[in-house]
Amino acid sequence: MAVICFRAPAAGFDHPIEMWQACHERVKRMSALLQRLAQHLGKYGTDADARITATSILRYFDEAAPRHHDDEEIDLFPLLLARVAAAPATFDGARIGAAIRALQAEHASLTTLWQAMREPLLRVQAGEPAKIDETRVLAFCTRYRAHIEVEEREIGPALTKELVMTCRPFDADEALRAGFLNRVVRDDLLDIEVDALVDSLVAKPKLALLETKAHVNAVTESMVGTGRSWADADGLRAGLRDPEGRAAAEAYLARLRRRAD
Repeated sequence: MAVICFRAPAAGFDHPIEMWQACHERVKRMSALLQRLAQHLGKYGTDADARITATSILRYFDEAAPRHHDDEEIDLFPLLLARVAAAPATFDGARIGAAIRALQAEHASLTTLWQAMREPLLRVQAGEPAKIDETRVLAFCTRYRAHIEVEEREIGPALTKELVMTCRPFDADEALRAGFLNRVVRDDLLDIEVDALVDSLVAKPKLALLETKAHVNAVTESMVGTGRSWADADGLRAGLRDPEGRAAAEAYLARLRRRAD
């Protein structure tokens, strides 16, 4: 099975929490854009910039945000709960379970708040005069940011612990469910899928692609700065010198060799 991944290169299988946070960074950016649009409408009304911005915000919160919630509720949350139940000594199961239930309820309330703001945004998109209640926008954005903070504090570290502390292998399908990959395709379709993606990208303006890539890389670098990579090397060196650590590493490699045989 082949994997196609076009997420930011600085975040990968060895940094699963940062991969998940990248989705949250997009939510934060679109929330901030919504707040700026509300202020813009008060000053300049429904101009061309407002119409373009309203279209982007509607597309994101109508399509991408619900998919992100579905990915969490259908795949990530059940997967994590199962892992927590299987390793009670590693996790605080009661706290994580309570956090997940609260987050699921919060998804529904965020959807309700969003629906209340769609009508004026649709009017702006159509070029009609409209204003967005800045108080309502502030409440929506504040709730979303608080929601993300809880997810990253309670869920992200738990998933990272489970993968890193157990050192268990995970396949492409599980990585897709956890949000680490964009898509998974069969080996025989890989060339076709890559060609289709390349054709789609080359049809876009070069400047827009370069600016988007640079911006995403900058956001990722702020979350996983290469300046701290020395700590990874020191930790690895210390682990290799530790007798218990070396024994565990040798046993792990022996298990992998037996599986390969």
